[in-house]
Amino acid sequence: MFTARQTRVISLIALLSIIAMAAHVYASEIDPFSNKLTVGDPVVDATTFIKDQDLRDAALAAIAADRFSFVVDLQNATALPTDVKKFFADRATAQGLADTIHTDRRQLRFDIKPGTGGLTRPGKGSSDLNAAVTQFFKDFDARVAGEAAVDSDYKALKISVQAQNKAGVTSNANQFFHDRFTTAQARLNEAADVFNIKKVIKFKGQKIALVKPSKGNDLTGHTSMFLTDRAAWLSDDDAITAARNNMRSALGTSSLQASVTTWLNARRTHRVAGIQLGLDRFAMKVDVGLAKQKDPKSKAIAMTKTGGAEDNQDSPDNNLDESSDDNGEK
Repeated sequence: MFTARQTRVISLIALLSIIAMAAHVYASEIDPFSNKLTVGDPVVDATTFIKDQDLRDAALAAIAADRFSFVVDLQNATALPTDVKKFFADRATAQGLADTIHTDRRQLRFDIKPGTGGLTRPGKGSSDLNAAVTQFFKDFDARVAGEAAVDSDYKALKISVQAQNKAGVTSNANQFFHDRFTTAQARLNEAADVFNIKKVIKFKGQKIALVKPSKGNDLTGHTSMFLTDRAAWLSDDDAITAARNNMRSALGTSSLQASVTTWLNARRTHRVAGIQLGLDRFAMKVDVGLAKQKDPKSKAIAMTKTGGAEDNQDSPDNNLDESSDDNGEK
């Protein structure tokens, strides 16, 4: 078992990697010189974007089916290794498609040139807790609304692509990128708000220890551990939502700090649970010969990548409350 200090360090690295990755993804997407892009036909490039997104949605569905097969075949020594290998193959497919979709978006952006520009550095934040939490909810609500708008824009773009309507594709894609920019800015602001709230209340967090999966080949045990820990991870997600709602209700009251502390602890529990899933999956990889127990690089990646492609299928960074290194971002 990892010590509480080790767990805190790993959790901090994971959080910083999520925020850094989110900023990098947007910044690299708007860089017109990164891959020496040339202007193409927006209908053709939007068609490619939609096609690859559909393929990734299918890969995510396959991953969900793979997890269900774990439950069915948990005690089947012949079928379970095959299920696990397919699970990791489908995860790799989903990740590869995510990278492809990022390239597709960048090309489509270059085609239509929406002119959204770069993100703005968030302000310092208030030292008053009530004001800091109020600002958080302002940015949280803006980000949630932005994600809904992006989803709506994507659906409209898909309809225009199906009709091969160039004017519609151009208009829908332009709105899509503008709403993605608004959402990315709100997400960055939200991350700064969380950091500021922690500073205001001098949050240190409750002690949570990661559990090292047993050494040796125990695919049944490690898969069972993964399923149990994932169920806990999903439950922790619900706990975050409940705590955040309570925190909103506590604005302007004497119970605000206690509500904030509960919410931050719920976030931390969920983040650590996501890291635990990475360790579980690494142990499963070792069991089926896809990784080596003494491979420090692979293990480090598993410990700092939280959640996973199959763990989150909705919008970018999923509330900054969740633990997902890879999701269904459009």
